[in-house]
Amino acid sequence: MRFRIIILCLCAVITCYGCGAKFQFEQAQKLEKNGYYVQAGFSYHNICQKYPADEICPQALYRLSIIYQKKLKLYNQAAQYFNKIIEYYPASEPWSGLAKQGLFDCPDYFPLNEGNFWIEGDSETEGRNMRAEWSCHEVSSGMYSVNKKLFAGAVRVADVKRYYRKENYELREYTGTGHGEYSIVLRYPFEEGKNWNTVRDGRKVFCRIVASNLSIKVKAGEFNSCLKVSEENHELPGSIKYNYYAPEAGWILTTISVSEGREHSNTELLSYKILPDK
Repeated sequence: MRFRIIILCLCAVITCYGCGAKFQFEQAQKLEKNGYYVQAGFSYHNICQKYPADEICPQALYRLSIIYQKKLKLYNQAAQYFNKIIEYYPASEPWSGLAKQGLFDCPDYFPLNEGNFWIEGDSETEGRNMRAEWSCHEVSSGMYSVNKKLFAGAVRVADVKRYYRKENYELREYTGTGHGEYSIVLRYPFEEGKNWNTVRDGRKVFCRIVASNLSIKVKAGEFNSCLKVSEENHELPGSIKYNYYAPEAGWILTTISVSEGREHSNTELLSYKILPDK
């Protein structure tokens, strides 16, 4: 009888150990679903500490990263855990691929969600002379279209559609059906001095991140931690366009600089609506 009890106890211990990571993950999921993000984060972290070899560990790291990124807005911490997935679990698909995309969105300088909406206008008249209404739509997994309705005064004069995908640490812009050749709008890491060459509308363009921690005020509001990206057309040396991007908002301002170096505000964000991820 005593021997039987010992065997049963050992079986219970082995069973609990085997399902420990899964059980704790399920509990962390419940906490996250109910809005207890800090507590859920501690639980996910604890799983990774206790069960680093368990197959559920990269998923727990990913959920921990998402909490830091989306809920707590602590981008450095989120990037730290995204990098751990990429470094220690490179074959753990889909988590490794999702971690690379997440790293690009720490913070998100070009949010692509179904239903996002922006209104752009000329800076001089705050949109009375020229206005563009942007709307974002998901067309397939990872691919989004941004439809722009252009107005001159109250008259709608044109419609423009571009497609966007975040891939291989780049924000890629496509024309046509969203496949084939593309131009690079942004490239990670978002550090001052980062540069790349791309082709836009058949012309070679040299892009460079000029600054990465600016405070910018436009009609839509005041934004911090903004990127400033220069675009220089190889066929027009000395004439530079600057695009400004804000975390969780996207593009907010375009200025033009000619040979003397002074920037002139061209168009800016008038209002916007960013919907949460599904």
